[in-house]
Amino acid sequence: MKPTALSSLGSVGGSTLVAVGLGAVRMKLVALSVGPSGVGTVGVALAACSTVATMLGLGLATSGVSAVAALRPEGARFRQLLDALSAAGRTLAVIGGLVACAVWLLAGPRDGGRVAFALSLGLAVASTIGLTGASASLNGQQRFRRIGSAQIASALGATVAVAALAAAAPWATPFAALALPATTLLLALQLASRPKPGPVARQSPRERWNLLRPLVRTGIAASSGVLMMTASQALASIWIYHAFGDRANGYFQACWMLTNLYPTFLLAAMSADFFPRIAALSGDTARMSEAINSQVLTCLRIGMPLAFGLSALAPVALSLVYSSEFSPATDLLRWFLIGEAFKCVAWPLSFVLLARHARHGYMLSELSWSVSFLMLTGLLTQVSLSGVGIAYASANAIFCLQLLVRTGYQMPRPALIALTLGVLVMCAQAVPRVGSADPRSPVNVALAVALLTWSGYTLFKERRASDV
Repeated sequence: MKPTALSSLGSVGGSTLVAVGLGAVRMKLVALSVGPSGVGTVGVALAACSTVATMLGLGLATSGVSAVAALRPEGARFRQLLDALSAAGRTLAVIGGLVACAVWLLAGPRDGGRVAFALSLGLAVASTIGLTGASASLNGQQRFRRIGSAQIASALGATVAVAALAAAAPWATPFAALALPATTLLLALQLASRPKPGPVARQSPRERWNLLRPLVRTGIAASSGVLMMTASQALASIWIYHAFGDRANGYFQACWMLTNLYPTFLLAAMSADFFPRIAALSGDTARMSEAINSQVLTCLRIGMPLAFGLSALAPVALSLVYSSEFSPATDLLRWFLIGEAFKCVAWPLSFVLLARHARHGYMLSELSWSVSFLMLTGLLTQVSLSGVGIAYASANAIFCLQLLVRTGYQMPRPALIALTLGVLVMCAQAVPRVGSADPRSPVNVALAVALLTWSGYTLFKERRASDV
C-alpha cells in the first residue's frame, strides 16, 4: 500500500518526540546541577546557537529538501547538488563556529565559565550548520527510518554522556548539554547518509554557487522566522534579567524550552513531508487545500491534547522536567502553552506561504510575531513575570490571525471549534483564581492522562500508516 501523505509525522515525528524527551532529561540534569540561574544561561546560549546557525546556515537545510526531492531522478545533477550542499555546509560550519565563539567571548556573561561556554557554543553552531548536506539528502529522499534511527541514537548518546558528567563533574553539565546533542547528531546523520549515491565530477566554486543560489534565496526567507524568534527570545531574556533577576530569567528560559520541545516533532515532520508536498501541489488549488486541511487537523489532534495535559499538570511538569525550584513559573508556563495552541494552525500556513514562493509575505508574517511579542513584553512585564507569558500567547494569536488573512485560508469547522474551546479552557487554567486547584487532584490527573493518551494514540496511528 502507498504510504499516507502524513507518513513523516509517524516516522520522523515519532523519533523526534523520543529525542525531545531525552532533551528534557538533559535539561533536568542541568537544572539539578546548577539551578534556575544555570538553566537561564544555557537557554540564552541555545538561543545564541540557533540565531548564529540560522543566520550563517542560510536556510540550506530547509530549502535543500525540496531541491533534493526534485532532482532525485536526474542522476548526475542530483549528485552534484548533494556535493554542493555538503561543501557549503562544511565551509559555513567553520565560519559559524568561529563567529559564535567570538560573540560569546565579547557579549556573553563574564563569569568563570565564559571561555568554556564559548567553546561549547562554537562546537554546537559548527555541528548544527554541518548537518546541512546529510539532513537535506535524507529528508529529500524520504529516508525517514534512517533519520529516526540517527535522531534516537544521537540523543541517547548525548544524554548518557551528560548524565555521566552530572555525576562526576556537575559544573561541566551545562557545557555538555549545549555542545553534545548537535555533535552526536552530526555524526549519526553522516553515518546514516552513507553510502553516497555515486562519483561526482569535480565542480568549481562558481558551478556550486549556481546550483545553490536559488536555494539560498528560499532558505534565507524560510530561516527568517527562526532567526527572528530566537533574536526575540534573546532580547526578552535581557529585559527579564534586568527587570526581575537571573532566577526569573531561568523560569522564562525553562518555560520557553519546555513549550518549544513538544511541538518540535510536528515542525520536523512538516519540514520533511508537508512542505515539499504542498510545493508540488501549488498549481492544484483543490488538492492543496485538502492537504492543508489534513495537516492542520492532524496538528490539532496531536498538539492540543499535549498542551492540555501539560497545562493541567503544570507545576508537576515543571518539577518533573526541571526541579521543584521552578514551581513559581506555573502561571507563566500555562500562558506559554496557550500560545502553542495557535501554532498548531499557524505553522502549516507558514509553509503555505513558502510553497507559494511568497518570500516577502513570509518574512513580514514572521516579523509581525517578533514585533508584537517584544512590544507586549515591554508593556506587560510592568505588572509581573506572568506578563511575558500573556505577551507570548497574544503574539501567537496575532501571528495566527494574520496568517489566516494573508493566505485566505478558511479553517474547517472542527478545527475552529477545537482551537476555540482549547484556548478557553487553558485560559481558565492560567488565571490563578480559577486554575489554582491542586494539579495532583484525581480530576486533573485523569484529564491529563486521557489527553496525553489520545495524543500518543494519534501519533501511533500515523506511525503505523507510515509502516504499511
